[in-house]
Amino acid sequence: MLGLHEVIYGPRQDEIVIVVDAGGDPPGDGPEVHLDPDHPERSEVIVRRDEPTAPSDQPESTAPT
Repeated sequence: MLGLHEVIYGPRQDEIVIVVDAGGDPPGDGPEVHLDPDHPERSEVIVRRDEPTAPSDQPESTAPT
């Protein structure tokens, strides 16, 4: 059956998978979920992102005075 499959559809090309080990938990906390069972339309999810920090080797920009 595999030979017939290759004749009809061509040779099978396996997908290349790259796996990298990473230690620890992902940065930051997870999203905050507030569910209201009595009023589902009032339920909310809050996702907070860390603000990027400015590189320390470059001075902060200042507005002219």
